[in-house]
Amino acid sequence: MSNLRLINETEITSTINTLNITDVFTDDFDIYVIEGMDIAMTNGGGDYLYGRVINSSGSEITSNYDYASLYLPSSTSSAEERLTSRTEWESISFIGNGTNDTGQITMYIFSPTNSSSYTFYISQTNSYRSATPQMYLWKSVGVQKSIASVTGIQFSAKTGNMDNGKFRIYGLGVT
Repeated sequence: MSNLRLINETEITSTINTLNITDVFTDDFDIYVIEGMDIAMTNGGGDYLYGRVINSSGSEITSNYDYASLYLPSSTSSAEERLTSRTEWESISFIGNGTNDTGQITMYIFSPTNSSSYTFYISQTNSYRSATPQMYLWKSVGVQKSIASVTGIQFSAKTGNMDNGKFRIYGLGVT
């Protein structure tokens, strides 16, 4: 049996490039679920959502990120991306920039506060781009290879900004 406990809800109400959600991961849970809803971006043709983890001192960790993504657009060929030794998890999602272009994300973070283990994630996102028009589906996995206690997460737009959206973080209790 499992259950979810809402830990944090953060809403983007003004244009920002980077969102830090701190002090949300604790030793209470080994698995966390992050839901991002109605994320909208501003950039000429849309933008990519990037991610980093934040350590217990409140600083983002800026090295040792590996990830792999599978990109499944509705109107073109699929693509894969695998990168190692990055400064962040890149291309977690692509989100268009039209009036009705928004994205959703569901991300699982594993063992973030365990200081003797790496921090892993899996995610799935979907978004719509009206300029094409087309739907985008991203599936990705990644690891942050530092032995550190992670207590927060950072999301950022690659080149533009996030205009709105809501992020909820849940602790997943597994019995």
